[in-house]
Amino acid sequence: ELRACMLTLAGMISVFLDIV
Repeated sequence: ELRACMLTLAGMISVFLDIV
């Protein structure tokens, strides 16, 4: 669960950085 949460956060961050 923790690993999945970390992967989700990493994906959101990469998407955020891609937008910015």
